[in-house]
Amino acid sequence: MTATAITKTTIALVVLIIPYLPYTTAQTCVDVPNWTDAEGDGCDFYAALSDDDEYMGEPLCEVYGDCCTNDGHTAQTACCACGGGSTFLETCQSDADFQDCDGNTCEWYEQEIGVDGVDDYYDDVMDTRCWLFADDATCADPVTGKTANDACCVCGGGSTTTTANTSAPSSAPTVTPPTVTTSAPVTSAPVTSAPVTAAPVTAAPVTAAPTKSPGDN
Repeated sequence: MTATAITKTTIALVVLIIPYLPYTTAQTCVDVPNWTDAEGDGCDFYAALSDDDEYMGEPLCEVYGDCCTNDGHTAQTACCACGGGSTFLETCQSDADFQDCDGNTCEWYEQEIGVDGVDDYYDDVMDTRCWLFADDATCADPVTGKTANDACCVCGGGSTTTTANTSAPSSAPTVTPPTVTTSAPVTSAPVTSAPVTAAPVTAAPVTAAPTKSPGDN
């Protein structure tokens, strides 16, 4: 096979295979549309740094991100800047093994403050317990060291899954390389002239013709 034939074969294989290679398209995060917290602040507010003397220069997501629940969201779950977004709660999974130092799981943190009479000072607040307790590192999970902010979706933690782009075929077709036919060089066989041997020539015997003698009748 010549170099030109090999190159054409390689190109043909690449062209056929490339469209079927698996690929994933990264999804762009989108804030929950038109969301604002209970005080009317939206995700743009939380994307900035605090200018409050007590929290000067700190991200507002960290200062107030688990506060002021509205429409089932805090900034931690609604705003991309805080690690949330429009699909965050749908794709998030809380750490099923998480327990803080008091044995409370993520389900406990999902409840509203004052729901059981505890912390009833805040019973007019619609926030979850994430607001008061989720970032308490002194009561983290004694096994993993995680706080509810790390482990629980409702507090802006947990783990999220990504969705792969499935528009490409699920499996590559069987590709048969094109057959390249090359003609074998034709070599003429040498021609050898056969020797010519002259046939022997034998002289025929010469017989004298009979001659009439005078007097013969």
